[in-house]
Amino acid sequence: MTDVSSSAVSLLALLLSALGVTGFILSLILREFNRPKFVVALILSLAMLAGGTYFCWRTFQPPFEGTAGSRLPGRSPVLDQDRLPRPSSGISLELKQGEKQITLADGETLPLKKGARIILTDVKVPGVAPSRIRVNVVGFIGNPNREAEDRNVEIDTNGFLRKFALNPEGTRYKVAVLRDKDEIAAFFLDLK
Repeated sequence: MTDVSSSAVSLLALLLSALGVTGFILSLILREFNRPKFVVALILSLAMLAGGTYFCWRTFQPPFEGTAGSRLPGRSPVLDQDRLPRPSSGISLELKQGEKQITLADGETLPLKKGARIILTDVKVPGVAPSRIRVNVVGFIGNPNREAEDRNVEIDTNGFLRKFALNPEGTRYKVAVLRDKDEIAAFFLDLK
């Protein structure tokens, strides 16, 4: 549908809803004068209101995105987001392991030995002020006074909480990059 035709349909749907509400109000006024006409006016106004509401819902609803095998019509099947390939976002994470400086791209995995110590030094997010960005190692509590911010804190992989691991063995953890409260990138740590 083109923008003009979809906006015309939207306008007609809203107009039909408005007429339904107006008809309902007028039917309540008509009730005082003529009972049989009130019933007819009430039914017609409620039908117009329901039709307008339905068309508004159909117009403003996102397009159908279901696939074969979807459990619900219009919904994509639930997928493990950590296993899907992510498009390159240009976001990178810089960290230190000992004296070694390491840079990871969005979605990359860093293999580490259990007991290794790392420091997340910086995250590069194109076009976003650093003050709006937080880096959170999910399953690690560095500084309890800083909510979901683990930059410039020494992270001991022995201190990871197993219940936050991404696998049953407790060896895979996520490093989430958050803008305000939304996750915009993820990196992974695999402990061997």
